[in-house]
Amino acid sequence: MSNQSIDPDFYLEKVVEFARFNAKNPNLSCLFLDAHKEMAKMNPSVSLLLFAYYMKFDISSESPLNREMLQNSEKIIYQSQTDYESYGAIFAQLKSDGDLNWAIEQIIGLN
Repeated sequence: MSNQSIDPDFYLEKVVEFARFNAKNPNLSCLFLDAHKEMAKMNPSVSLLLFAYYMKFDISSESPLNREMLQNSEKIIYQSQTDYESYGAIFAQLKSDGDLNWAIEQIIGLN
């Protein structure tokens, strides 16, 4: 199956479902980070949601990686400086308070 045939919403749903089944995996944040990178070219909106999940699981882990979004992904996802600043503010707040639901609502609201 080629990447072009993947339904982004289905992909997001299945990644989250898989994460629930593997909730005790200490490297769970990496699942979301890899999924975010994979989805960046196909659907930037879903990629942003996956990055939010990555951040939430990373800050909740015993050994956070604190990885930033790759510049390659940023170039694909952010269409303007305003996008960069808006999403950056959402991710900064998520890192500060860990409120994934709020971050998801904000990301969806900007798309």
